Parts: sequence; C-alpha cells; structure tokens
Amino acid sequence: MTKISRADIEKAPDLPTEEVAVPEWGGTVLLRGLNGSDKDKFLGETMKKDGGEKSIEFKDITARLVARCLVDETGARLYADEEIDALGKKSGAVLSRLFKVAQRLSGLDEAAVQAAEKN
Repeated sequence: MTKISRADIEKAPDLPTEEVAVPEWGGTVLLRGLNGSDKDKFLGETMKKDGGEKSIEFKDITARLVARCLVDETGARLYADEEIDALGKKSGAVLSRLFKVAQRLSGLDEAAVQAAEKN
C-alpha cells in the first residue's frame, strides 16, 4: 500500500456529496457531508452541558444540519447560518428525509452522537 503525504491528504476530495430527489420542491438537491471542523461545531451547538447536566439542543436541529449540507454545483452552501429559520419553515417531512442523508454523509450516526454526549 502506498504511503501518502500531508499534501496528498489535503488535496484528497473526501467530502461525499449526494443528489437527493425532492419532488415536493420540484427537483433534486445536493447534500455534502460536513468536514471535521463543521461536524464538531454542529455537535458542540447540539450537545449542551450545564454543570453536570447534559442535554440536547433541539431548536432547529434538523434545519441546522440540512442548511450546512445543502450545496450548489460549485460546493457553495445554499443557506447561511443566518438563513436557517427560512429553511426551517419548509416541510418537516422533506427536512427529515434530507436530515437522514446529511447525517449519514457527515458521519453523525447514533454512535457518533453517543460519543459526543460522553465528551
């Protein structure tokens, strides 16, 4: 197996992207998985710790993740953080479907969430 360099790692296109049909919106959208820093930021906003008490911040959790993963053909986000409210007003069923894809693409499965809760 070939050893890779730092430059090889940094230029590798490793963020998965998936086209998802959204018939309710009349077409398809592109979802891209979060990079490591964005994933940690999302988890940090979601997992709250107040003293010894741990909790999950559910406010706009679905729209927050989907907004961060919705991209155009160039990879630019469709929704900025300030625009999450607008996306959150769309169909909950559609957002839930997109959330599941974004979760999978970003490595945010149940095991990842549990590990974040422990930390």
